[in-house]
Amino acid sequence: MITIDVLFVLTLAAAVLAIVDAIVRVRARSGQTALAVIELIAGLLLLVTLFPSLAAYVPVPLSRGVLALVLAVVAAVMLLARRRGGSRSVTIITLVLNLVVALFAFGWLRIPGVIG
Repeated sequence: MITIDVLFVLTLAAAVLAIVDAIVRVRARSGQTALAVIELIAGLLLLVTLFPSLAAYVPVPLSRGVLALVLAVVAAVMLLARRRGGSRSVTIITLVLNLVVALFAFGWLRIPGVIG
């Protein structure tokens, strides 16, 4: 059974936005295809970590925090590269959400009622 709390919703939103951003950047054929593929793979793995029943089929060796940090670094590099393809606003939202998820996952940020 999945407990839906604020951290689950934040992680789900971060993963889905990262996947959408990666797909848009891969289809745009800008110079960031390799970064977009890394973002797509990390976003899919982050999505898999949310559902424990999928762990039997797709084992993920990295934690939620590590994957969120990878996605945040990739999003920051894509923003700094300033190439065409993709929406800057989606990338910024993805960056912020992944940083928040990483802070919660590593225990560096604690708000009562957010982490279940």
